[in-house]
Amino acid sequence: MGGPARLIFVPNIRPQELLIILVIVLILFGGSKLPDLARNLGRAQKEFRDGMDDGKSGSKDTALPADDATVLKAEREALQAERDALKAQREALKAEKDADS
Repeated sequence: MGGPARLIFVPNIRPQELLIILVIVLILFGGSKLPDLARNLGRAQKEFRDGMDDGKSGSKDTALPADDATVLKAEREALQAERDALKAQREALKAEKDADS
């Protein structure tokens, strides 16, 4: 099959359903977190596309082992994600405490 890749499942989301999803996201993350979430999603999408392009252009013979900078970058990103998760958890606990008061 030489044709382009086809998606198996594409959901049919109506505007009302999309609005409900957006409201739920707003409630869960708050208005101040939405720009950060969108930015991180965009970066992840760009990195994924770059990785796919690198995989298409490179061959298995030219694959190089990860250098120290790549390893450090991955570790830094993992620590940042962990820090963000802990920060969100702390804010949720604070909001819960404030709601109880």
